[in-house]
Amino acid sequence: MSSINTPIDVDASSTRVGFTTIFVVLNFAISLLGSRLLRRRVQRQLTLQKKDSKGKVSPVPVNHLNPWLSFGDFWMYIFRVRKLPGGIYGVLMCGTAVFSLAHQYFVSAFINSATYPTQCTYATGVNTLALEPNTALTPMSEWYATRMVSTALTWAAYNHGEVGIYAKVPYLRAYDGFKPQKSDVLGAWNCTQKTGTNINRLDWDSLAAAKTALDKAHFLYPQNKTMAGGTWPGSSTLQSFVYWSANAYSNERKQWNVRASMINGLNQTNNNQSLATSNFECSIVKSASQEWIPPIMPTTVITNWAQYLYGQSRLQNASSYGYMLEQTLNTMSMVSGSGNGWNIQLQPGQDPNYGCLNEGTVVDLAVYIMLFVLVAAFLAVAVIDLYAFASYKFGRDKESEDELSYVPTDLLSWQLAMIKQSTGNEKLKSSQLKNITYAYRRKDDGTGQVLAFADKISLESTAPLLPFSESFDSKKQNVTISVTEKPSTPSM
Repeated sequence: MSSINTPIDVDASSTRVGFTTIFVVLNFAISLLGSRLLRRRVQRQLTLQKKDSKGKVSPVPVNHLNPWLSFGDFWMYIFRVRKLPGGIYGVLMCGTAVFSLAHQYFVSAFINSATYPTQCTYATGVNTLALEPNTALTPMSEWYATRMVSTALTWAAYNHGEVGIYAKVPYLRAYDGFKPQKSDVLGAWNCTQKTGTNINRLDWDSLAAAKTALDKAHFLYPQNKTMAGGTWPGSSTLQSFVYWSANAYSNERKQWNVRASMINGLNQTNNNQSLATSNFECSIVKSASQEWIPPIMPTTVITNWAQYLYGQSRLQNASSYGYMLEQTLNTMSMVSGSGNGWNIQLQPGQDPNYGCLNEGTVVDLAVYIMLFVLVAAFLAVAVIDLYAFASYKFGRDKESEDELSYVPTDLLSWQLAMIKQSTGNEKLKSSQLKNITYAYRRKDDGTGQVLAFADKISLESTAPLLPFSESFDSKKQNVTISVTEKPSTPSM
């Protein structure tokens, strides 16, 4: 069974957008149903109170007469009223208010890009199986195929993939997305470290001196020996070198082995210092699961690739020499098998798949938990709202429906209730609120009033929006809401 945190084959951006949309919709739906639920609860309570002749049903607290509040309004209400808005549902209201602000951070923190191993399809690239096994071809260290294979080997190791001689290295995925599996490996060069050769200070005065000293040790094969090295700046004294050979002559058609002596950081001042080279013996090992004959390279490659090996290893620690030697030999075998080509197609019957990394997305378990909580909250609010609606509908009468249809629980219903209460006009509708304006007027006696005005109300209206004042104006009607200022006292 796969882990809940297994990457999915969708990019992180699309996944974040998808979950954000789901969270926003669910949060909005909970807020919408929550506001309806608060209204239904008040209507049901008032219906029960109306039918209660003994006064056992308690009145509705004012903190129940509010809509589903946002984060800022929720805490402002608590600060000013010192009560939880919505009663027990205020806890859920607080949760949705916090989540409405925090879900973006939540999604960004717990939905992340990730790579995962999969199978990709090969199109073109370096194909080790392109040439016949007995075809002798010299791999070119300077050509693009070599750079491509060398880079692919580096990324394979970085991505914790299998390292060796690959059947194919894809052109477009030879870099960061390359992660070969065991089925991609035909074999590998294996280098075993041997006892090092001691050399003295005078032995690294020059390449010739170092060559003479190592030849006397008789570790290297006598055939096809080649040395490459570099000196200290402004001096002929060696800084580092590689010296390697193959156990076959140029005209032999057989798979050969390699021996190499390598050293770095030679001291140019201490005449008495003695150092030991790192010696290796290398041979090719075929994979047991692959029917493959390694390409037989001409032994002249030892000479051609000496500088390449030196360039790969000259700045490495001695602990990395064996690995760099193996990678160089693996590169030589792959480039040779591909005929130095880097745009080679598959051979008939060749497996088109290879191991690679694909970009995906990891959705943390916390995201699914939050999604479950929101869905559960939505369903709970929906069920409770349905119950409250049914209780109200089946428990009311026609008179109750008229009286309780506009219970003030949100901004619009509170405005409508306030104007109705102020004017005594119970037939006022919410659509008529667009004609209401407020203004501050000062009377002749110095008192101040806040007045509600209704613009251009028809005189023939059987139910005028606002009652007429004594000084009726055909274009404006005014109603006194409250007295807010006392007459000023004349100064002495």
